[in-house]
Amino acid sequence: MVCYFFDIKIESKKFMLFIMGLFMIFSPLSLTYISFLLSFGAVFRIIYLIKSGLGLIKASLVTGIAATPITAPLSMYAFGMTNHLRVISTLILAPIIYLHILFALLFLIFHLLMTAPLIMIESFSNYLISLFAKVTYFGFILKSIPLWLLIITILFVIITLASKYKWLSLVALLIIFYPSPKPPECIFPASLDSNKGFMVFTDNKSEIFYQGNLGGISGVFLLWRQNTG
Repeated sequence: MVCYFFDIKIESKKFMLFIMGLFMIFSPLSLTYISFLLSFGAVFRIIYLIKSGLGLIKASLVTGIAATPITAPLSMYAFGMTNHLRVISTLILAPIIYLHILFALLFLIFHLLMTAPLIMIESFSNYLISLFAKVTYFGFILKSIPLWLLIITILFVIITLASKYKWLSLVALLIIFYPSPKPPECIFPASLDSNKGFMVFTDNKSEIFYQGNLGGISGVFLLWRQNTG
């Protein structure tokens, strides 16, 4: 982003690989972190679109479409879920996120002057992210994919991006139709006040997602013990 703002000429793809290399030098295990793979995978595909002649402005409008073929299979493999409706929210949020980055860069130079504007744009972007998360909640798909399918899908996206038919990478979005052998069982226990939680049970693991105070988590764990024996 600094290079775009200040018109510094770089080879974006090589620069991204250089930054990834720095991460792996200081933290070799980064390659196994889902956040590392999601972030660099999404940005790498966006760079391919920018280099295809879309430019920064148009590329920001299609960020969601650009990133999803990479992030969806990773999300399904790591978390057992995805939401293609993120494309809609990202299309709307992308210009605001770019504005957020711009204010953050200006804050590094003009601390006192940019503090209040940065807080305002950060609060606004956080509000919109929470709002779209609630609006698109019904679009979440609980489905896991095996490692071999993840590898094939990622390779397909990379090959299509390297070709002149880059939009074929959108075929990767059809991964949601992969026939999962058994859908996960989701249980939403009754919650009080601001405590929220749900459980996801599959053949080989059970997960608890909880938000609230420590005093209210005991009921969620009790229900988990009843379901797991």
